[in-house]
Amino acid sequence: MNFSFSPNSLTVKVGTKVTWTNHDSVTHTVTSNQGTFNSSVPPGSNFSFTFTKAGTYAYHCNIHPYIGSLWTRVKLSCKERWCALAQAN
Repeated sequence: MNFSFSPNSLTVKVGTKVTWTNHDSVTHTVTSNQGTFNSSVPPGSNFSFTFTKAGTYAYHCNIHPYIGSLWTRVKLSCKERWCALAQAN
């Protein structure tokens, strides 16, 4: 058992689907500190989430809080930012 998220951080573009896979022999969760996503992930299973907004998303395992918070940073490109602003107007 590893009891850790890997990699420790990840930077992706808006619209990217990130998948967490549990390679341990016990169940973990992938739980956003902000409440954006929360899933139980049994051994050998995975959970995917598509990041639709820019920001920094810290997450942790509810079952094993000593694993600590990690984060995924989602960035907008200039083109994506322009699209987002155009949709807001």
